[in-house]
Amino acid sequence: MKHSAVAPSEVNVKLIPDKLQFTKSSKKLSYQVIFSSTLTSLKEDLFGSITWCNDSSLTLLRKKTSATEPILD
Repeated sequence: MKHSAVAPSEVNVKLIPDKLQFTKSSKKLSYQVIFSSTLTSLKEDLFGSITWCNDSSLTLLRKKTSATEPILD
């Protein structure tokens, strides 16, 4: 499965791994999301989403994300 991340222009999103590969024995997989930004504080809430799709572009998982507190390094 491949991912697509939608985020405000001020926020960078990195997903690890880039792809999820399910098999008969691995029906549950984990992934890590890393958010980074040059912002030191938020003037308003920020929203985005992460979508995982299979090769036929069928959406299998969509996770909404939000940032409501200052982003710290």
